[in-house]
Amino acid sequence: MYISPGNITRALNGIIDKFPEVVSACDYHNLTPLHHAIASTKHNMDGASFDLLQRGSSNYIVLSAILSNSGWSDILEVVKAKTDGLRVEDEESGLMPFMMAAVEDNEDENGFDEDENEVIHEEVGIESDLGLTMVHELLCMKPTL
Repeated sequence: MYISPGNITRALNGIIDKFPEVVSACDYHNLTPLHHAIASTKHNMDGASFDLLQRGSSNYIVLSAILSNSGWSDILEVVKAKTDGLRVEDEESGLMPFMMAAVEDNEDENGFDEDENEVIHEEVGIESDLGLTMVHELLCMKPTL
């Protein structure tokens, strides 16, 4: 079967119908297919395929985006696609996405003991500083949190 470039909706739909978990599967960097579509192929992907990935993705994708250590612009696009994901709590830590983004920032701002904070960072899975700006932006997107 030949699939013309940019027109993968039918093939993608067939894969998702048979293996729905593939939409939420994370790679080594905690990125899902929607993350990859946003970061590298959205401008080349037909709208129907992108919408199919977006609809099939769970709200946990927001947590995955933060854990992926992606740049803010990529994380922002994922959050815009799944705003309700801002209400999802991480199963292991119980933290919401804005809290996870704040964990790393607190180390520098509040002078927490680095060894104690490293344990928190390892539990949550955050390796890079996402910053107070990101925390603020996430809260502004869902002020009812």
